[in-house]
Amino acid sequence: RGQILQAYQHYVDAGQFDGARVIEVHPEERQAANVLVVGDVVAIPGSAPATRATLDAAGYRTVAVDASELAKAEGGLTCCSLLLRA
Repeated sequence: RGQILQAYQHYVDAGQFDGARVIEVHPEERQAANVLVVGDVVAIPGSAPATRATLDAAGYRTVAVDASELAKAEGGLTCCSLLLRA
């Protein structure tokens, strides 16, 4: 699929990522820019149904995750993950 950028347009100038396909986060779901990709599944906060629908429509397999406790500390899904080499 090439390079994909999911971005909240008010924080990121997507034009700086030349050649990347941009999927914009719904304006009322800023937290949806913080997703975690595991294999071919995109984990997205459950509080972002509109952005999840956009990803689903773009052909991505998504799963909603309750990240409400992380959000209380201004954290997200990637904040609580470790990258391991297989």
